[in-house]
Amino acid sequence: WTHIFCRLVSGSRKGCAQHKISQSGARGYNTHAHRTLGVPGQDTVYGNPDWYLATFVRDPLERLLSGFLNKCVQEHERLNERHCAPQAFFDNKTQDYFLSADSFRDFVRLLPQNTNIHFQPQSHYCLFKNLPQESRWYNFVGVMNETYLEQIGTIQKEANWTDVDISDILNKTLSRTNANPYRQSGGMTKMIMKYYSVETIEIALKYYAVDYIELNLPLPWFLTQFPAQCLATANETSAITQP
Repeated sequence: WTHIFCRLVSGSRKGCAQHKISQSGARGYNTHAHRTLGVPGQDTVYGNPDWYLATFVRDPLERLLSGFLNKCVQEHERLNERHCAPQAFFDNKTQDYFLSADSFRDFVRLLPQNTNIHFQPQSHYCLFKNLPQESRWYNFVGVMNETYLEQIGTIQKEANWTDVDISDILNKTLSRTNANPYRQSGGMTKMIMKYYSVETIEIALKYYAVDYIELNLPLPWFLTQFPAQCLATANETSAITQP
């Protein structure tokens, strides 16, 4: 992701340092910009028409399961990083328990008690909540999904980067032309079907509704693979996001 943005802006990976580009956006606030500009300087970015601000987030439900698989199911990560919370509930569980869908069900049920940054709504970060209303939003908020290429094209047009060839950038960065960097692997699809259920989808959709609404994100692709109850909850969230 970083290299794609670097090449979009400067034509080379070295452009990161010059243009303050990172995974979180293009010509806008991000970790690298913070380090380069400092706290006072970063505030001059917002509301400045010379800067184009973009950020990419993950689908909240995919992110939730991915985080659970990494922080809870992987035993080494669970025992050493201690991010599988609430710890009082999960510390005495066996590895066999975490390999079952029951563990994810319990984890989702306990989400309101989980204050770990890996599982908090993404709209709470990226300065979405801390900006003055007139400069609160990025020029573009994208989501890492199957439309990633189209979204990059939108950024390219809006930021007026007419002197770059996106196909050439992808070929140089990923060694394949016209390919989508986002790939929904068969393994992840199996994990989604294994761990998610009607109950966990309903709870997770309500918990992360703030992300889908505040960031105007599309609902996850896999909802159609579950019974109609899930779609009913999804439709409630979708109706709120519609203008």
